[in-house]
Amino acid sequence: MTEIIREQWLNQAVAHIKPLFERMGYSIPPVKVSVGFPSTGSQGRHLGQCWSSKSAIDGINLIFKEPHLP
Repeated sequence: MTEIIREQWLNQAVAHIKPLFERMGYSIPPVKVSVGFPSTGSQGRHLGQCWSSKSAIDGINLIFKEPHLP
């Protein structure tokens, strides 16, 4: 069995739920999900952050989740 890193798993999860949202009449814009510390650093109280596509060089929305979360 091949081990999947967290970022791969998170991005596969987005691809998996995308059709569920579409069936309900919603769309998920292009998004990358990654594991990393929020802009407040590891000492902050944020569990994650979302960054607009306007903030990204490649124009894709970004979601970061704290590394200590499963």
